[in-house]
Amino acid sequence: TKTILARMRSDAKLIVFEINPVFAKTLLRLDDARMVVVNDSATTLSSYLTSCGISEVDAVISTLPLSILDRHTRARILEEVKRVLHPKGRYVQIQYSTVSKKEIRKKFPVVKIDFTPFNFPPAFVYVCEH
Repeated sequence: TKTILARMRSDAKLIVFEINPVFAKTLLRLDDARMVVVNDSATTLSSYLTSCGISEVDAVISTLPLSILDRHTRARILEEVKRVLHPKGRYVQIQYSTVSKKEIRKKFPVVKIDFTPFNFPPAFVYVCEH
């Protein structure tokens, strides 16, 4: 989150969804006016954005462990991301396996996958576009 904030423009906004209240509180310590912490599930992404008057976003960055979520929740989150992402936007999903690759490709026709062996644990980085 610190790195994302460091790379953002001064007029950008970062909306962070975190279901764990302790983690959400910890994020608030970063004390950056551009960041909003939402202590809720990513399944509420589009309704939250709508309530803020936001119809679409330039990017979604996720480290959710999709492969361990139940099928319904996983499908709902991917649909929420697709719904709010600007047509030229990017969805970046970090995963520790390729188990969800097929499901992600069903929602996003353009998917590039990189592998980062120096991450601990090593991770797959999916960069998806409409």
